[in-house]
Amino acid sequence: MYDRFLFVGLGGSGGSTIGYLKKEIQKWLRENKEDNVRDVDDVPVGWQFLHIDTPTVSDANPRLADNEYLGLINVGLDYKAVQSMLDENLDLHDELQTWRVDPTAMPVPLAKGAGQFRALGQTIAMAYAHTIQAKLTESIDKLSGANADTELKSLHHTVTGKPAEAARSDLYVVVVSSLAGGTGAGLLCTVCDILRAMGTEAGDNIFGILYTPEVFSMLGDVGTGGVQPNSLAAICEVFNGYWWNGSPGGSEDDARVNPKESAVLVKAELPFELENSGPRFPFLVGKVNSSGVDHGTPSALFNSVGRSLLSWTTDIQAKEDFLAYTITNWQNDAENHLMAQGLLVDHGLNSEIGFPAFSALGFARLSIGTDYFKEYAACRLVREALQHSATFHVRSDLATKFSEDLSTNDPDEIAGAIANLYLRLFMKKSNLSEGTKEDGEDNDFLRRLRPDSADQIEQEYRETVKTLSGINNRSKMKTEEWVQQVRNAITNCLPDFQTKYSAAVDKETEDWVEKTPGYVVKALEEVIALYGLKVAAETCGRAAQQLGTIAKEIRLHDTEYNIHWFDRWQELADENLAEVWGKQLESDDMRLLASVNRAVQMTALSGNSLVARRAAALAEETANGVLAPLTTELNAAQERAEADFPVVQEYPAWGDLPLPPDFVPPVTELTLIESTGTEFHDQFEKYLGLTLSEQQSTAARETVRTTLISGEHQRKQYEDAELEHPESLLCIHIDNDWWPNPS
Repeated sequence: MYDRFLFVGLGGSGGSTIGYLKKEIQKWLRENKEDNVRDVDDVPVGWQFLHIDTPTVSDANPRLADNEYLGLINVGLDYKAVQSMLDENLDLHDELQTWRVDPTAMPVPLAKGAGQFRALGQTIAMAYAHTIQAKLTESIDKLSGANADTELKSLHHTVTGKPAEAARSDLYVVVVSSLAGGTGAGLLCTVCDILRAMGTEAGDNIFGILYTPEVFSMLGDVGTGGVQPNSLAAICEVFNGYWWNGSPGGSEDDARVNPKESAVLVKAELPFELENSGPRFPFLVGKVNSSGVDHGTPSALFNSVGRSLLSWTTDIQAKEDFLAYTITNWQNDAENHLMAQGLLVDHGLNSEIGFPAFSALGFARLSIGTDYFKEYAACRLVREALQHSATFHVRSDLATKFSEDLSTNDPDEIAGAIANLYLRLFMKKSNLSEGTKEDGEDNDFLRRLRPDSADQIEQEYRETVKTLSGINNRSKMKTEEWVQQVRNAITNCLPDFQTKYSAAVDKETEDWVEKTPGYVVKALEEVIALYGLKVAAETCGRAAQQLGTIAKEIRLHDTEYNIHWFDRWQELADENLAEVWGKQLESDDMRLLASVNRAVQMTALSGNSLVARRAAALAEETANGVLAPLTTELNAAQERAEADFPVVQEYPAWGDLPLPPDFVPPVTELTLIESTGTEFHDQFEKYLGLTLSEQQSTAARETVRTTLISGEHQRKQYEDAELEHPESLLCIHIDNDWWPNPS
């Protein structure tokens, strides 16, 4: 089964390394069917991470979670206050002899770091030993709990398909630090001794991964003024602790020394006699290996170390071959190591001989290279999508044409011209078109709000009026009597008709409110994919203006038209009876029936009038409540895209260009997919064409860009309720439901 690990990063270098390791573990978990891993809380409790540093807020890159960081200095606390804490403790004076730093000579803002002063890091370690012990205890308690092994066993079964054989996993403690800095180098031995004194299952077996000063040589002399003396002092301290070999009952006669009684551990409430101090297995890691391979930047090296530590954690064979072997054979390898004559004290009893304390650690990896190709492909697509979204209105061929036609370089004017070109189609796809008689199109507002049951409601109204009027009841009356009877029927039946019609319109309104934002968003996503964010914002703004115009036209024409004819229903109904006024009419007289139908038709226009009023109100509400906020957000997105544009300029461009440095695999890793030349580009073009069934590279580029920006696949998943975290995956995501207040 997988073993338990406590990784402790000291200072900025150690914290960054552990941060890279954590990212690699999360990536490994996602690739090994742990689909729910999305943040640091999802890593098994059996793998603990802790970054200890001076600054109040971690400056590591990448950072661990806040609860995995211990910043020892609070904002506003100066070095004088820290030193006073130690000066007041008489038991610590012996520990401070020869290296105590005068606060008046050290104006360093500790909340920002130790400033490459190792003595400051050591002072802070002594002052906050109890705080460090308490934070380490939190991690050790988690590693000692039953859940630690339970989760690791489950993970082992998930990954390998085999049950874990061991009943209890081993515990390994790994401390990562630079020898060259202030905080990390100052904390190193104190943190290792606290861990040793805590009596964990790892016991004395503490691994140390220690960066040498050459790692930071690229920072120049000004930036590395203290790294060499810091490293020398740190190495001397590790040597001293390693060679102490304290043994109870030691005396001058048998060349043994007593264990070290540390006042710092007592301060941490860990009274413990140290036979050795510092890491038990210290490994040096440099910038350049014995074969001349140069890692380049410190961050590149930290990344490589983090990737290698992943193998310690997740590769059972590598763990057994390296960690278990190191613990078992460290002393034997040290005793058999050939050294130059006189380099170290190499005679006397074993307790007197200065056996080598350090080993070197190198890293090499063979991989297919799909991780790097995946990153290349993703970032190449991101650059293409963002570049298109942010700059179409100024860099595209269409933008150039409008610039020439309009004799302007104003981005807003050019974007507006492109928006006008697409506006009518956008309105139609959004179901917001006012329609034109020339094209035989209906007004979308009136069409969508008119109830599907309108004809049925009107027919029921008509039949009820006929019944109450006495039509076809075989009676005979004067025309004037029929007219009065019809008017009475209309008066009695019209309220019920209007109530039913209003309820039906309300239902259509609810459907409108529910669906319209979706229509608008999908149409806008298409505009963004085709013409970019700026044009989409201009299109949205112009659509809002057009809806205002539509609302006015509906009120001016449709509403007034319906009211005008509704008010004349009696006059129009009576026209059918003008020739028979004062005469007797049978109940089935066609002229009487025509009069009733006209009366029903004209009064039923009150339903159309309601639709028109509702349509005008919804047009305004849609403009103000949907399109206007979207316009604002699209303009804000345009600004963010422009701000991010310099970042993506460092991503791979579209073409067979050399890989940017950040996308080249580490020099310590051999990939089967060549990263030199145009191999990545060739593979990208090949698989893009196969994926999209496009033979032409240009067509494939346009297709994948449009698909990526619009997010049509994610939109389909969202509509099917199958998309998690839509707020970060959809091109446009509406956070708040829209509900208008139409009259």
